Amino acid sequence: MFFIAMSISIAYLNSCSDLTGTVNSKMMMDLTAGMHDAAMRSGASVHTFDLSTPVDAFIAGGRDKHYDGFIGAVPRSIPAWQKAWNSLEERKPCVNIMIESARSGSRYVGTDEHAAVRLLVDHLVREGHRDIGYAVSSSEPYALERREGFAAALHAHGIPLRDDWVFNGDRLHRRGMRDAKARHIIGQIALIRSIEKAAGDWFFGLAERPTALMLDNAALAAFMHALLTRTGQDTAITAFDDEPARTGVNAITTVRQDFFRIGRESVLRVVALLQGKHPSARLLIRPALVPRASTLRHRITDERFRQTVCGHIARHYRDDSARDIASVFGMNRDAFGRKCRRLLGQSYIALLTEARLKRAAAALRSTARPVTAVVSEAGFRSYQHFCRQFKKHFRITPAAYRSGHSRKTR
Repeated sequence: MFFIAMSISIAYLNSCSDLTGTVNSKMMMDLTAGMHDAAMRSGASVHTFDLSTPVDAFIAGGRDKHYDGFIGAVPRSIPAWQKAWNSLEERKPCVNIMIESARSGSRYVGTDEHAAVRLLVDHLVREGHRDIGYAVSSSEPYALERREGFAAALHAHGIPLRDDWVFNGDRLHRRGMRDAKARHIIGQIALIRSIEKAAGDWFFGLAERPTALMLDNAALAAFMHALLTRTGQDTAITAFDDEPARTGVNAITTVRQDFFRIGRESVLRVVALLQGKHPSARLLIRPALVPRASTLRHRITDERFRQTVCGHIARHYRDDSARDIASVFGMNRDAFGRKCRRLLGQSYIALLTEARLKRAAAALRSTARPVTAVVSEAGFRSYQHFCRQFKKHFRITPAAYRSGHSRKTR
């Protein structure tokens, strides 16, 4: 008897973004890559529907009947969308990402927002800042969690929270989302622009201004960074969501959310639910701090440069963002490359490759995982490239290396 493996079909309903305009978004690329990775491993297929087909239109058109499970990034600020999504949650296996559903018993994969805020506040305090302001630009749950986390982080450092140093753009966002125009990408862009203007007016209307400012998204951070730079304000800027087109270009300190893992885990959880398993209802993933020139108050010494480069490699050797380091120092790539060779004796790519090879070698010595799995976990995207680099570095193939160490341990 022959059995045909049936592919699991999953719909990703992203009612927050127009994906045709996000080809340069690292967040979206990482999220999609994570979903693709999990789908390939699980024998699933994932189809994406963006703001052009929001969740209520998706269901009204009967498209939900063609899918086994669903992943949703659905704004809470539009009741019609949440109502449609909640009805889907009641009927089919669903997992929320980035925006938590209000429905009891829903499942969620996202960033540990309080941990993200603590990373930024701790960094600013280490750099000598104690007068820290905060700008909230959204009424979605993640933004409000960040505001709560900000108050808790200040309290942990014995810093009082000043209400006048908190910009509450969530009220503008909630009011703006009631307008039918906000249900289309042009309307959302207009809403974002109005919040940016209000944030600028708020800051310059303060009688006394903070020395550091935290913004809850990359676009608002880039806007405020440009505005304060033009007006000569010496204010440290931090952001959420490391988007190189904004935070990297402007050398803005940020927290980088692990969207690859968020995408991967969302697919794996839908598959698990369809298989009758019961994954945890809530998975919060810790982000990473990316310090850049916008908050580094002191000149970067040679020793600090070495420590920062080595620390960056140790934290990010597995992901593509490991290559995005020059902007951490507010330097262009050529200047960074010259300094790296002078202080560390070789190029940054050579250092990164060496670190990845050492991780792979350790896994080959101590585990029985397939070489292909070791390659991916060590940060290599190509098996052939890994084999060439491994042999060049260790003068032996990965298989022979493992075999030799296996004989030694017998």
